[in-house]
Amino acid sequence: MAGKTYSVSTLNRSVRQALEADFKDIWVEGEISNLMRPSSGHLYFSLKDDEAQVSCALFRGSQHKLQLPVLEVANGLAVRVHARVSLYEPRGNYQLIVDQMALAGIGALEQAFITRRDALQKEGLFAQARKRPLPVRPKSIGLITSASGAALHDALTTLARRNPLVSVVVYPSLVQGELAPAQLIAQIKTANRRKECEVLLLIRGGGSLEDLWAYNDEALVRAIVASEIPIVSGVGHEVDVTLADFAADLRAPTPTAAAELSCANVSEDIEALKSCQLKLQQQMHYALTGHQQILAHWQQRLLAQNPQRLLERQAQRADELGLRLQQVIERSVKLARGQLTPWAERLSLELLQRRLQAAQRNIFNLHASLLRLQQQRMMQAQQLLQHSMQALHHLSPLNILERGFAVVQNAQHEVVSQAHAVQTGERVTVRLAKGRLVCEVRRRLK
Repeated sequence: MAGKTYSVSTLNRSVRQALEADFKDIWVEGEISNLMRPSSGHLYFSLKDDEAQVSCALFRGSQHKLQLPVLEVANGLAVRVHARVSLYEPRGNYQLIVDQMALAGIGALEQAFITRRDALQKEGLFAQARKRPLPVRPKSIGLITSASGAALHDALTTLARRNPLVSVVVYPSLVQGELAPAQLIAQIKTANRRKECEVLLLIRGGGSLEDLWAYNDEALVRAIVASEIPIVSGVGHEVDVTLADFAADLRAPTPTAAAELSCANVSEDIEALKSCQLKLQQQMHYALTGHQQILAHWQQRLLAQNPQRLLERQAQRADELGLRLQQVIERSVKLARGQLTPWAERLSLELLQRRLQAAQRNIFNLHASLLRLQQQRMMQAQQLLQHSMQALHHLSPLNILERGFAVVQNAQHEVVSQAHAVQTGERVTVRLAKGRLVCEVRRRLK
């Protein structure tokens, strides 16, 4: 004879009521794993031992009864919970409804993590002194992660945003499970053998202590240390810590942060270059303005002390002195002639000749003195002219052009000192130290 027929919902309800009636006040001890903290404030996790596990729910209203802060509840923590056994009817899942919790010691995985960490640390594998700095601007970056994980997408998006020119090589690998460590090690060795990347990112998303256990593998730690290529670890979320983080040359809190730390931001470099360009343009403008002022000053001085004008004045002065000398001679001769008449009878021709010879010598001496004075003035004027020409040569724009500078002029022969003064497509003339270039403006940069 057939037994009673139940609907699924009726069966689950009956089982829940039976469980809650028979197991309504129990204590269970185990290790927390698969912890979840939804926005509702409730906690969902598994409680496990070496052979089994059970689902648990700790609702927000019961959290004030805990003997430890709710924020310290974490994967790997060994706890003792007070609960009632129930069944989640929509899915038919058997679970514990926890209302109290206390520490029961360290979980097995956490104890294994601590033991392995301490042993590797004593070997010096985590020493900061052996870690290498990352390249400042790597041209190629390798990603060791799951080919279908969100970590790969986040890292690729971040690298493309910060530097679209960087080359990215993906080394796909399992990131969870027993086979994951061997694949991760193999990809590290592959990247080192190919030598196609300057830095490696070992990344994956978050998870429980069990999910991330592959990154606590001792052989993987030794492969990271032995890598010739610097390695950045970005495993899990910021609160997740693995032995791979200790061994890596740099630890990032997330996969996205690992991509940011390993790749320079090109936009920042562009802004820095623009700032340097602006400063250089300003300095060139100030330098040219200063040279133009100095040149104008020396041009004015040169004009005021023009050697040709000085020679003209000296020549005019020499002519004036010559005329005055001639007048003096003429007056002297006239006076001598006037005085000669009364004395003509008494003076002999020989005396007259001596006096004329003496007068001629005086005239010759005066002429020689005049020539010496004129030569001295001429030498002074030539020295001044040579000094001025040397100063003008040092300040000459052509001399500045010899050092690699150029003067740009538009079609109206006006000097162009700023990019916005010309239009795209406009022709400009570039004067060099030797020759000129006629150029067409293709693009303007600030």
